[in-house]
Amino acid sequence: MRGLSSAQKTTADARQFLIQSVSNSLDISGVAETLHVSERTLRRRLAAESTSVRATAEEVRDLLAREYLTETALTVAEVAHLLSYSETVNFRRAFVRWDSVTPSQYRLQHAV
Repeated sequence: MRGLSSAQKTTADARQFLIQSVSNSLDISGVAETLHVSERTLRRRLAAESTSVRATAEEVRDLLAREYLTETALTVAEVAHLLSYSETVNFRRAFVRWDSVTPSQYRLQHAV
């Protein structure tokens, strides 16, 4: 972390916050408050890294989804619930958009 610029550190800090609060609603105000910056400053810093709160939140959800699917016996519906999706079908659509396979196919492909 020492070698990261302040802009890179902002994204890393935002990711950390989102990982810790993924079961809560993921909104920019919570991230900004945790990082002690205004929403505008957070948006500007993330834009400097060619990302956004939404993109970072989706990246975190994808990372956690893949981990849950390969490291646990949770059902796809349970994973969707853990990641704050109100409907399993919405999680499935997002997962296919992120990884080009369904959650069930991903689990089968990465079974140990």
